[in-house]
Amino acid sequence: MNTHLKTVKLTLKGKNPVTLDHLSVRGNNIRYYILPDSLNLETLLVEEAPRVKPKKPTAGTVYDYLIVTMMLFNQSHYV
Repeated sequence: MNTHLKTVKLTLKGKNPVTLDHLSVRGNNIRYYILPDSLNLETLLVEEAPRVKPKKPTAGTVYDYLIVTMMLFNQSHYV
């Protein structure tokens, strides 16, 4: 899960802290989050509706499409 942060204080080992306006972190680089106990998660978290995947055509529909196409192609040659 990628994370986008605003107003970030970045501290690297042996370096001075740097303040950034925006920071994006790729999900595979995140091990865990440490959140303060005083954070009210009920008001901050947003629930998203589950995504619906489009259905793939089944073998029957592809076969029917090919039959209809062949019939139309054959009719046009005989006219």
